[in-house]
Amino acid sequence: MKKAALLLVIFLTGCATAVPTWTPPSSSQSLSLVDAQIKPACSNSYCYGFSLEMQNKTDRPVEIDWNRSYYTQAGQTNGGLMAEGVIISQRNMIRAPDVILPNGRYLKTVWPSNFTQLSIGLASAEWINQMLPEGSQGVFITLKQGDREEYVRSEMSMSVSYPKALPIPAMSLGGINLINGDK
Repeated sequence: MKKAALLLVIFLTGCATAVPTWTPPSSSQSLSLVDAQIKPACSNSYCYGFSLEMQNKTDRPVEIDWNRSYYTQAGQTNGGLMAEGVIISQRNMIRAPDVILPNGRYLKTVWPSNFTQLSIGLASAEWINQMLPEGSQGVFITLKQGDREEYVRSEMSMSVSYPKALPIPAMSLGGINLINGDK
């Protein structure tokens, strides 16, 4: 029993320190209106969105049209993008644009609106951002300046891969398998 408990502690400790990896670690694109860069936004064990940074290269404001900006997965759109300040229950409603001031810098963490879910526990309920799946990820951002439109395209995609979990060894007590089911 002590040996099994020790293996479980080692296994859980190893999982807690595992960090997802991205290839490439960031992605950049230079347009006539902005220079843009995305990086993964991650917790200790999973990634939930992107850190989006844009530098306005003009002397006029640039608008981010959130109603025509999307999360991309495997080269296809998969819902919109959310950021802090968006009321989750209204995430699919029409939203006002953000403005990047002339020669200004814009930095915001965004996450896929389709990957947000309500988690209900015994004592509380909260909205959480789910883990991004493995594979190609990215954003498609629509920018406007007057009648002109530009797009931060899905070429700014990244591939995420998560460490593979080790198989849990079977532990039994008195003929009952405690982890892998009673076999």
